[in-house]
Amino acid sequence: MERLGNLTFDLDESALQEQVSQERAMGFSFINKKRQIWREQDELYAGTADPNKIDMRTLFYNVQTWMSTYYTDRLNVKWSPRRFGNEEQAKNLSNIAMFDYDEMKLDEINYESEMNRILR
Repeated sequence: MERLGNLTFDLDESALQEQVSQERAMGFSFINKKRQIWREQDELYAGTADPNKIDMRTLFYNVQTWMSTYYTDRLNVKWSPRRFGNEEQAKNLSNIAMFDYDEMKLDEINYESEMNRILR
């Protein structure tokens, strides 16, 4: 029994050491599986040693850069009223346009068309 200030602890050191070693072994086996996966994935991203070949990472990054440039430049439809009192109608038309964009899944269609345009 150990005493720390006014507190008293009843510790079984051998049981505590056993628990710590079991938890460490479980954690070690878990992280080793993850490390093995990371090592295998890291091999995929290792560059090519042949100077006559284009590195696949360069091609991938190039396509991703183009996609981020084009895909973030999304056209948004917003209706504006022409006369006083048409605010409600313009708001309704804007809501319909947003609903149609979501319902027709235009974000996916635009993504595919941009990807096809880049990869041609």
